Amino acid sequence: MDAIQIPDLAPVSSLSTFAFVAIVAAIGITFVVAVRTTALRCQRDENIARLHTLFATVLTIAYAGFTAGAAYSGILERGDPIPNALPFMFICILLLVMVAFSSLGTRMVHNLPITAIVAFQGFRLPLELILHRWYLEGVVPVQMTFEGHNFDIFSGIVALILAFAVGKGIAGWKSILAYNIVGTILLMVVTSIALLSSPLPIRSYENEPVLVLVFNAPYIWILSFCVAGALGGHILVFRWLFWSRRQSPAT
Repeated sequence: MDAIQIPDLAPVSSLSTFAFVAIVAAIGITFVVAVRTTALRCQRDENIARLHTLFATVLTIAYAGFTAGAAYSGILERGDPIPNALPFMFICILLLVMVAFSSLGTRMVHNLPITAIVAFQGFRLPLELILHRWYLEGVVPVQMTFEGHNFDIFSGIVALILAFAVGKGIAGWKSILAYNIVGTILLMVVTSIALLSSPLPIRSYENEPVLVLVFNAPYIWILSFCVAGALGGHILVFRWLFWSRRQSPAT
């Protein structure tokens, strides 16, 4: 199978890479804690919760290793006529969507506070700051930052403010719905910008540098953890909104 032409990744600072890996680790830990909390509230058995926690931890580590391994192997750069990177991206997103719509997702919606589910999106604030740092380092093009066409930083800022407001009782169902719609749209926009800035055949942003981060480990986790995780989080919020309205349709 032919390889698409992938330019070499520009040098990335160790500090920004460490910060990025820390964000991904926080996402993974958040998932494991959510699984444990859900198991405790559903089963009320520490032993069962411990097993669920172990299973979630193993799955998260395996997922991280599989996605990083795929990028490291160079397989994402191959494929003709469709680059392997495109179906790989679809599979990663589909997996997280399936989790959000699964019975585990249902239990999370019923047992986790909505403030926590909304606040989860706060990781997008430091992630966007790292993207901006990478732009200054010449690693990503300007359109991938808030100086360009990516305004996803507002999703992270508003998520933290909204979670606090909901917890204080000064924001409700309509505010959560409005945020979730806008946050989902912003996520779709930045994903589209990333695709159109990459060396794939659909590239339309011609400025340099071309976006090649997701073809390299550990930066593939931007897609497999950050984008897919954010989408999964938005689905959980939509499910909570639907469930809460069914519980109290008069409010």
